Amino acid sequence: MGGAASQAIELAASGDTAKLTSLVTKNPGGVSKAREDFDTSALHHAAGGGHAEIVTLLVERVPGLAILYDSMGNSALHYAAEYGNDATMAILLQVPCVNEDLLVSLDKRKSLR
Repeated sequence: MGGAASQAIELAASGDTAKLTSLVTKNPGGVSKAREDFDTSALHHAAGGGHAEIVTLLVERVPGLAILYDSMGNSALHYAAEYGNDATMAILLQVPCVNEDLLVSLDKRKSLR
């Protein structure tokens, strides 16, 4: 991974909204293809890190990221829930492509704890 892809992950994880906005505007395809270890996306990192503004930016500009799963079967919503980021969870739950299967998956995980 290099260029826009690695930069998207780094900016999402660090919470740099201004630079990520510029990158998404210039290269939304590069952002949508960005994957890191365990197949995580920029949205996974932003959701897990509690970066609500970046989560909003990504789901508005690259909504398909909301239904991507990492290599362990976790979506960005799972990351937000795992790290207790209520604001990013609320944003993701408003995305039309986040479906009931994700919510069922979260319920099953909670019942196993």
